[in-house]
Amino acid sequence: MEKESHQQNKTIKKLLLALFILSIASIHIALSIVAISVHRSPIPAFPGTMVEHMWKFFLLIPIPLASVVLGFIYTRKGYKCLKNIIAGGIMIFLLYQFGSFTGIFADQFSHDMSYLHDISNTVGFDFPEDGYIAVQLDYMEEGSSLVMVKVNQEDAVPFMAKLNNDPNWKRDVSFIPANAIDPFTLAMTSDYDYFAVYNLTTNFYNNFPGQLIFMAFDVETNIVYIYTQG
Repeated sequence: MEKESHQQNKTIKKLLLALFILSIASIHIALSIVAISVHRSPIPAFPGTMVEHMWKFFLLIPIPLASVVLGFIYTRKGYKCLKNIIAGGIMIFLLYQFGSFTGIFADQFSHDMSYLHDISNTVGFDFPEDGYIAVQLDYMEEGSSLVMVKVNQEDAVPFMAKLNNDPNWKRDVSFIPANAIDPFTLAMTSDYDYFAVYNLTTNFYNNFPGQLIFMAFDVETNIVYIYTQG
């Protein structure tokens, strides 16, 4: 009987220790899950992709929650479980905070192709109608937007041919005056192959200054990048 009790105590202590370690590690596990999800997404480079996947932090909450619950239960039975309760509580708070980002910023993101249709109508240029779209509103400032589209492979070749035949699309950004487009946007598209700028103020292409729509296309990834200034 005494041997069984000793073995039970040993098992419980191992369980509590495992839950303590897993609780501490849960934040890192959640980060890894989100990172893998971003990498596997259609447009990993889209700035809002990580935020859209941060709800997955919620998936790890049961681990520290179990640590807290069992910590209280076994504290009453005489075990030293304070570290389980404290670590579990802290991790629950952190996982909930990070996981909430998806819901907090949900109204800033969309995957509705109508955004691309509206831009096509505005600039007088038809983009491929099929593909995966990611939209972030109020991207750099209030009223601005970022649209990134993963063009289907079968549409990419004819689209590239269309760009080659359109005089408004250039093969480098040397035509853009300094400070007309923010450096971060230019850095994001530094490896892209085609560029165009539509001036919403004058309603002309590659005309400055004014409120601008910056457009770029990357041949390697088949991604269209469109940034509209606020």
